[in-house]
Amino acid sequence: MNEDGERFSVEHAAERFRAHLQLAGIDRSELFEDSDERQQVRVHDTRSTFIPVALANGRSETWVADRTRRRSSIMVQRYRRAARTFAELGLGELASLAEAVPELVGEGTRNGTEEGGGETTRRK
Repeated sequence: MNEDGERFSVEHAAERFRAHLQLAGIDRSELFEDSDERQQVRVHDTRSTFIPVALANGRSETWVADRTRRRSSIMVQRYRRAARTFAELGLGELASLAEAVPELVGEGTRNGTEEGGGETTRRK
């Protein structure tokens, strides 16, 4: 929902996503490059990363479907091969954004982990 309580249009979502990344100070050229070798980052890329990582780390199909609005089991199953590869490599869970995106590290973090409250966001 936008600030007016209206649903976001999926039209131009990729452009809006990239604009928001730039507003957040993320300016890595590879995310915005459009060439024969590379595509610009898209909103869909976040889901196509999240699903196999979640499956590889033991999350159920139902858990994934609830969080990605994938109603069809077939759609989730399309990510199983990537999930197996991810699991075989032992890559663990996704890192926190503050760890994975250096441009987002704030004063409340040190060495890629959040301070305070006991638990850190560091992953394998």
